[in-house]
Amino acid sequence: MNITNLLISKKINVLTFSANVAFKGSQPERMYFSTDLKNQQFINADYSPFLAAVLLPCMKTGEDIVVKGFVSKKLLENTEKIMDLVVGWNVGLRRINVIPAKAGIHPKRPSQEAGSPIKSGMTNHASFLQARTISPSIASFFSAGVDSFYTYLKHKNKKDKISSLILVHGFDIPLENKILFAKTKKTVEKIAEVEKVNAICVKTNVGEIIEKHLIWDFAHGGALAAVGLFLGLNKIFIPAGLRKDELFPYGTHPNLDKLWSTEKTVFTHDGTEYNRLGKIMNVVGKSPLALKYLRVCTQNIKGKYNCSRCYKCLQTMIELVCANALHKVKTFDRLDLKAVSNM
Repeated sequence: MNITNLLISKKINVLTFSANVAFKGSQPERMYFSTDLKNQQFINADYSPFLAAVLLPCMKTGEDIVVKGFVSKKLLENTEKIMDLVVGWNVGLRRINVIPAKAGIHPKRPSQEAGSPIKSGMTNHASFLQARTISPSIASFFSAGVDSFYTYLKHKNKKDKISSLILVHGFDIPLENKILFAKTKKTVEKIAEVEKVNAICVKTNVGEIIEKHLIWDFAHGGALAAVGLFLGLNKIFIPAGLRKDELFPYGTHPNLDKLWSTEKTVFTHDGTEYNRLGKIMNVVGKSPLALKYLRVCTQNIKGKYNCSRCYKCLQTMIELVCANALHKVKTFDRLDLKAVSNM
């Protein structure tokens, strides 16, 4: 695996950060992250996001990673801990070598830049770092689902209150499904407006590239970390999907997520005190905000926000019944008991 040719492109109101990634025996592919230009004050312009995205997939294919540019020294050191952890899971991942061109010294002058060509409408990441300002922020990945709503609401009145919600196009909502993403983006922006926080939307093809080499169950943690490292916010919560006594090897895990941290960005796996039912019974099912905008569907039949027919929709609706809250939810149809009996 070679990671090369990092570029930053600014077009109209969109900033795109990209690099070539080449898996063994494959042609180079252009991996990218895009966000609104208004978010450029946060962006972390180095190769660290690309390393995070491909580390576990390369451990599956058994190929070393050569990075032709700057990588966070802390992340580079943590790759050893990440490999120790996931090799111990015995899920078919093996140790590899990570070979960076540079680590530990941020590029402050163009002369330190590792060969990113400057084209029309593009800039190298050294000059970009000089131009931007740094604003501290606490964020959480937010899909408007049970886990993400729980993490947001849990921290709402605490010192580490979440000030930015991160929505990703290209993970649970495929890039080709523009209609559903537009609908979800509009909802998340409404939530952010009501709560007086930021909505940060990121479009990326990371999932399309890495899932060809490692199943999403294990690949998605590094993909989330890659988006977080691209954004460069100070602290980012990754909402948990499991209670601490139910944990098993998985792409997001309390022992793994924190290891994606760098000198600038700290990742925290959040919400292992409850399982899904506990989150709904104790927090989500009591929140008018969550009950108005909750989105859990994985099938999106006929483009519906929640199809109310797939396993995840039905599971959530049953849990909302347990919390005496289903009748208050605005985003589900009536619960079909025949569909429940066929689960």
